[in-house]
Amino acid sequence: MAKSPNKHNRLYVTASPIDMKLADDIEKGKTGSKTEAKERAKTLVDEFGWDKTDAMKIWSFGPE
Repeated sequence: MAKSPNKHNRLYVTASPIDMKLADDIEKGKTGSKTEAKERAKTLVDEFGWDKTDAMKIWSFGPE
């Protein structure tokens, strides 16, 4: 959890390990920040069993 400077907003983050095949796809560029959000969500749902709402909530990927 992180609070904003005025302490009126809070940001909650949940992290969990990802599948090694997904990590490989991200490194190869098949799925990642440059992929369109809807296309990326469809891939995550169909191939990796993610929840659709969780897949649409990805804001960013780690440093390149």
